[in-house]
Amino acid sequence: MEDKTMKNKLMILAATFLAAACSLDKVPGDSIHTDESIQSIEDCNKFLIGQYSGLKYVTTGAYIYATELQTDLFHAVKNFGNFDGDFYHYSVTASNDLAEEAWYGAYHSIANINFLIEGIQKIQKAGNITDDENATLNEYYGEACFFRSYYYWMLAQYYCDAYETSTASTSMGVPVVLKYAPTGNSENYPSRGTLQQTYDQILADLEEAEKFVTRKGVSQSSSITTDVITAFKARVALGMKDYDTARIAAEAVIATKKYTLVSNATTYAEGWINDNLSETIFQLAMINSTEVGNAYSYFLYNSS
Repeated sequence: MEDKTMKNKLMILAATFLAAACSLDKVPGDSIHTDESIQSIEDCNKFLIGQYSGLKYVTTGAYIYATELQTDLFHAVKNFGNFDGDFYHYSVTASNDLAEEAWYGAYHSIANINFLIEGIQKIQKAGNITDDENATLNEYYGEACFFRSYYYWMLAQYYCDAYETSTASTSMGVPVVLKYAPTGNSENYPSRGTLQQTYDQILADLEEAEKFVTRKGVSQSSSITTDVITAFKARVALGMKDYDTARIAAEAVIATKKYTLVSNATTYAEGWINDNLSETIFQLAMINSTEVGNAYSYFLYNSS
């Protein structure tokens, strides 16, 4: 009788340990596995919205003013305290926090975009979608390609020589990463290609964006439109000294007559306070008056 009782106790104890072990297999309540994160068109849409948020981060704050400090637009006062003096004195090194942050920020976003593109292609390859749903995914894909094009262009501006046709094939570009493959092993990090390879990818992604984005442009659009893509194409071409392409693309945007230049000085000044400039082609949405992206609060307008 005692043996039977002891046996029952051991079975209960074993079952308790088994149940405890099973509970350890539960996934966290605030996250999901990477392989399960993009399963539907709605998932793609939410992930794409996140890329707009990421763009706010790299187009505000130090990403913008650090380069501005290197121009004649800024002259330090006597007591400026050497705030970002590395940029002001042209003495930036790889160890500078801002230089490192810009590199990280761009590649962090590129990794997310690569993941989104792979998710879109996975859903399309499965084939269980309607023609309208496929068209929606194509639109998302086009926007993602625009984002990636912009980030590689941004990296080229920050970390590469100016584009010259005669030297682009030998000048250093940046690592071009087109697959989502995060790793902590530095031996697996991609190497820098040539500047020509970098710009080839910028143009290839722009071409894909032109092909798949169909949203028509409007003044002050907070989304990627056909006009946003064309305007950016002009800017890229200008930097490559491809002046014919730059002119044609710029004239195409001007010809829409949607982005009237402000001629009144007062209206122009107020436009920077109220975010309502008619000549704006693309303007990321800031939901409330205190949202500053990657900037500090002293960039906010203060009437006092």
